[in-house]
Amino acid sequence: MTAAHAVPIVGPESMQEILHRRGLLEEYSMIVHAQGVLTRNGRDMVSCVHTTKDNDAAVTAFGRLIDALE
Repeated sequence: MTAAHAVPIVGPESMQEILHRRGLLEEYSMIVHAQGVLTRNGRDMVSCVHTTKDNDAAVTAFGRLIDALE
């Protein structure tokens, strides 16, 4: 799980886990950002595309992300 917001804050060691997870999220996001798709790092990936062409590009970018995670 990479959700940094899901780390229980139990002491200073929690910060290391939060930073690690945020780093993973940034790596994942680079895959879609490199395809020209902007996303929110963190809880989810959101697309606000308005055209079929943009939607197809976003789906392709997220497909590449999924391929990279497998």
